[in-house]
Amino acid sequence: MATLLSRSQSGLPKQLRNFRPPGARAYLGVVSNNLCTSKIGDNSYGRTIKRLKLAMWMCATARFFPSHFLGSNLTMAAMPRNRSYRDRPSEVVAKGPALNIADVHVEWDADLSIRGRLRDGGTFLNDTKEKVEDIPTCIKNAEILLPLLNRMSGLEKRPVPAVEDLREEICKALTLSKRSSQEDAGMVVDTASHIKKLCGFVKMKCRRNEPSSAT
Repeated sequence: MATLLSRSQSGLPKQLRNFRPPGARAYLGVVSNNLCTSKIGDNSYGRTIKRLKLAMWMCATARFFPSHFLGSNLTMAAMPRNRSYRDRPSEVVAKGPALNIADVHVEWDADLSIRGRLRDGGTFLNDTKEKVEDIPTCIKNAEILLPLLNRMSGLEKRPVPAVEDLREEICKALTLSKRSSQEDAGMVVDTASHIKKLCGFVKMKCRRNEPSSAT
């Protein structure tokens, strides 16, 4: 029992090392005086103590997290393993150069259906309530995917666009339509991720040589 408690106390702040939940002393007294107490009960109590102390330690240290993360601009936030990761020399050698989608928002804005939908306050993608990756969804959003797929076809390994690049281009497209990317931050985040998945879905279909006859 003492070994379990000492293990649960390791690595915790001093103010939490002497913590005992209600009834702990009585339980310890029963354990020390009752030779018939099962070992399973000791292990269960030790795990409970460890979990309680870990939860209290997390609550005590939560105030040290920078508050500016909560109010940061999610539309322009850098994400791990995206464009900056793909631009590393080792990744370029292994996977080829990253996809450049600069100014794709100009092509999006030139499309009457996209521009009209955005200026009417609609969503960037058509019919994305379920957020699935299938052929009907790709057909409904062909005007958005085609400029990206054309750029993918120009590279040997057909890399999909990075999420942070998609976010930036979506924000620019919203700006051209007189909309604020700050107000539509949630839509920007979801749309960028969904577009990347749709591009990956089309790439997978091409790799498997599974063309669709749907129009």
